Amino acid sequence: MGYSYGRGPTGRYVLCCDKCGNATGNVRKRPCRYGWCQAIAICAACWHDPAVRAQWRDYHETAGCEASAREASEREARTDALLDSGAFVRCSAISGPVEGMCRVTFRNRAGATIETIMPTETYRAVPLLEPATMETYGMTR
Repeated sequence: MGYSYGRGPTGRYVLCCDKCGNATGNVRKRPCRYGWCQAIAICAACWHDPAVRAQWRDYHETAGCEASAREASEREARTDALLDSGAFVRCSAISGPVEGMCRVTFRNRAGATIETIMPTETYRAVPLLEPATMETYGMTR
């Protein structure tokens, strides 16, 4: 989701508060404490309201931001370990060139790429966010 902008007191477009819609120019982006979800844009008046601040804190706890950030960090560490070992890791895929097949690109730490074509069903057997190598799909270089 994006941010809203409105005309401020000087006539220039400024960031609007996500809570009250204020466009006075004193709106700041406040990031998720876990670095997971998009920062909220909030004006000083709303930010200093204890109820709003508590709601903001509670949201990140109930939305699972901490767990999601931890999982992403662990996934990135697995990818880095594979790249450090010299493996080529899946970086993109596109349907075709033949019906039921897809072209998959794998990249190593140096940026070299290898492309291969495999059945779409085989490609989809490995979750999209999970780091995958050619060996994951039973292929060799």
